[in-house]
Amino acid sequence: CSSDLARISAESRNLSPADCAYAVMPMSHIFGLATLLLATFHAGASLHLAARFMAEYAVTALESGEISILQGVPTLFARVVARVRERGGRITAPQLRYLYTGGGPLDPTLKADVEALFGLPLHHGYGMTEYAGSLFITRMDQPRDDVSSGQIVAGAELRVVDPNGQRVRPGEVGELHVRGPGVMRGYYRAPELTAEAIAADGWLNTGDLGRLGPDGALFVVGRTKDLVIRS
Repeated sequence: CSSDLARISAESRNLSPADCAYAVMPMSHIFGLATLLLATFHAGASLHLAARFMAEYAVTALESGEISILQGVPTLFARVVARVRERGGRITAPQLRYLYTGGGPLDPTLKADVEALFGLPLHHGYGMTEYAGSLFITRMDQPRDDVSSGQIVAGAELRVVDPNGQRVRPGEVGELHVRGPGVMRGYYRAPELTAEAIAADGWLNTGDLGRLGPDGALFVVGRTKDLVIRS
């Protein structure tokens, strides 16, 4: 299962042994573990490991001519843009070919700023720890001018339902339920929580709200519940 998910992530980014990805996302998080570590190693590519995120270090690494893949949460890109603007608004990243953000909503202004700065599309996706990786991702050969999370990945299923579990009409907002080989076995030592999240037929309630566009692209619009973690 992990090898299949790594393959899907690698193929969706056209990763090859010639690539080097900037890796500052924690490897204890599914973004760092699956999208960075497993996918990159599956492709035989390299990782540039950073112990913690600092915008200046990221900019320096990009300008060194080593980094071809930059992936991170939207805040990472916002801080890189801000740092480059502080330095005069220009950056030269000769090997950079792919930009991707996930782990949070993508603001249209941030997308436009990043794409103007690097001259590359900012790709986007949707995934979660409970599914062990990406569920939706924008396609490299079809960059988007909206902030959708792109198309569903191979092997995954999605249904958009109302509070009673009935499918909503096309284009309507509903709860996102997913099924596929990446669904977790359960929460550690929490059978009650597992039973609340995963139905008997394998559908996982993500806790997210979204809608599907006419072409099947996913737009995540909110949460049914949030957990706020301080410090």
